[in-house]
Amino acid sequence: MNFLYYIPKASDASAVELRAVGHALDGPPAVRETTRGPDGGPGHVLGRAAAPGSVGYWPDRHTWRPLRPGEPAGAWLGYDPADLPTPADLLRREPIDGYEVTLEGRDGPSRWLVPVARIFPEGTNLPAALAIGPGGALVKEPLARYAAACRLAERLWDHVLAGQDGRPPTEPMTDAEEFAAACEILALNYRVGPAEMSALGALTTANLPRVLFLFVDLPAYLAATDDGKKNETTLTAPGPAAPA
Repeated sequence: MNFLYYIPKASDASAVELRAVGHALDGPPAVRETTRGPDGGPGHVLGRAAAPGSVGYWPDRHTWRPLRPGEPAGAWLGYDPADLPTPADLLRREPIDGYEVTLEGRDGPSRWLVPVARIFPEGTNLPAALAIGPGGALVKEPLARYAAACRLAERLWDHVLAGQDGRPPTEPMTDAEEFAAACEILALNYRVGPAEMSALGALTTANLPRVLFLFVDLPAYLAATDDGKKNETTLTAPGPAAPA
């Protein structure tokens, strides 16, 4: 089973509307028109068709929720609570290497691949373009689509190093910011966002900090540095858990 997406019929599933669910389709979608969607009006249901007839609006089989809470006029997320997608169903074609970790879910625990944005002490691990710099040396230029992930990694890394070597403390992240960050991290390897992760129930108060810490390769840092072993982060967690 894969997630389904409903777009109200404003302009026949235009490119603008498709961008709202583009994070989850990862390729040309299967589209089926419906005269009455979850908002009560006509629209289109989109999804990754694994089998004929797997994309459509069946209110007796699926739970439907606005893709972005507070925006009922926008796209909707649909899923079968008895047949939720697995991480294998949602994995992108070219995932980024990282740590395998067990996350809880409504269907029980499952294995997820948490991408590593930076490898201690070398730097970024996200895909980058190679170019010859002004001095003739080969340099790496992070691809534009990973710019937001690079910024997130730097923010989390600042949390890791806060208070060490004279570094100032950092502003704590709120629970909502941590959840959004974990979803952004997992979205690098999986066709998910906050709505999908909420439906799966895979992120918990216990494992969410682990996702954030693994993203910046904190286990390698702690293993390699004495100062790192003494480090206390300002993230709202008792401490990083070891990869499962």
